[in-house]
Amino acid sequence: MMEKIPNFLIQAKAPLSQLCRELEIIDFHGAVNYIFKLPYRRNSSKEDLTLVFSEKCGVCSTKHAALAALALENGFQELKLIIGIYQMNEKNTPGVGEVLEKSKLEFMPEAHTYLVFGNEKIDITREVETEESPFVSLLLEKEIQPNQIGEFKVRLHRDFLEKWILEKEMEYSLEEIWKIREDCIYALSQV
Repeated sequence: MMEKIPNFLIQAKAPLSQLCRELEIIDFHGAVNYIFKLPYRRNSSKEDLTLVFSEKCGVCSTKHAALAALALENGFQELKLIIGIYQMNEKNTPGVGEVLEKSKLEFMPEAHTYLVFGNEKIDITREVETEESPFVSLLLEKEIQPNQIGEFKVRLHRDFLEKWILEKEMEYSLEEIWKIREDCIYALSQV
């Protein structure tokens, strides 16, 4: 994985860079490795990316936004933060199958945040083997900034789900679908 990821020294006098240096993380590869190994769990706030380090956990949005922000702090602008909506199922996201089956859904459109460098998609969310990549079932991709992982991401995701429900003439309301989605996320934190 590291061969796909750029490397540079962490030298900025900015919050994330200082936290890395306190942890004796001197370069970007060290930061990627550190964050990749953190447990998959929601942070108490998406607004404060330093919580990835202090709470020692993160989800796709906070882990990747912290790395994107760290790159920006150090003047590296070639790394892009992307939100993609993909067809989440047991094959590409082990742990959600039981929830989807119980809800009689083949898949759930899920907003996933990751990094792109050149043409390479980089996902350091969690260490798990999958039958297929989530990237083969992308329905939407959009570049965002690290400060857009909160309300902006939720609004984009909910708008997408609302249209999906109408297009598929589903029996579920948006709130019911969102609850099923939250059950899927909870199931992932238990794996």
